[in-house]
Amino acid sequence: MKTMAGWKKCQECHTGQTGFWQTTDHSRSLRSLVTDNQQYNEDCLLCHVTLPYYDAERVRADRLLLQLPKNLQMVGCESCHGSGAAHAGDPESVRTVKVGEKVCLTCHTPDHDDNFIYLEKINKVRCPADIVNEQ
Repeated sequence: MKTMAGWKKCQECHTGQTGFWQTTDHSRSLRSLVTDNQQYNEDCLLCHVTLPYYDAERVRADRLLLQLPKNLQMVGCESCHGSGAAHAGDPESVRTVKVGEKVCLTCHTPDHDDNFIYLEKINKVRCPADIVNEQ
């Protein structure tokens, strides 16, 4: 998991974005599984936590879902923007993924979200303009 920075690292430079994210369901995504007693169901966890990559078979083989640190136990920044450790180390050279509908459809499939309309839902989770804090 060395490629993952976790949302608190993102917050160091992107306080406005992480503050907004904390108001979204993505920041509380694991709670919905706990409520339904599905927090150990790997099929559900794939979309309710922050993963280092989207290779479900490797995630299962490495048993990553059951050993995630607390700062990755939600749909965090890196779920949508990709692994962030390299970006955090060199933000000028290493860019994050620009989020589009394809990223959302990784989890928001008809089987799991039969009411997902990208153009309607994106405004609920789109971070404010990417203003970076000066350090």
